[in-house]
Amino acid sequence: MALGRVLLNLTTNALRFTDTGFVEIAATTITDDRVALSVRDTGPGIPTEALATLYQPFRRTRNRRSHSVSESGLGLTICSKLVRSMRSELQVETRPGWGTRMFFEVDLPESSNGQAP
Repeated sequence: MALGRVLLNLTTNALRFTDTGFVEIAATTITDDRVALSVRDTGPGIPTEALATLYQPFRRTRNRRSHSVSESGLGLTICSKLVRSMRSELQVETRPGWGTRMFFEVDLPESSNGQAP
């Protein structure tokens, strides 16, 4: 359930900030029981000055589109905590003219028959 919430929030954020271009959700196999997940958009990117507080709650945004999103920052704060609970780290790659990519790796849970799904 935590994994679904993280991917939903990251995808929703990507869609909010992408007027043209695309949003891409990707899963890449690392090993039989580990996968890398990412959500990338071709939006404006995250300003450098916002990166230091990206996962902190109650941050103020100065983006021209801030009126369309919550300024509380709770979504990424919660995502970061959920990813940490899965023994991983939510990371970001962003630059103007390219967009933003949020990514992390997780271990796959064993299925009821004792094998990775």
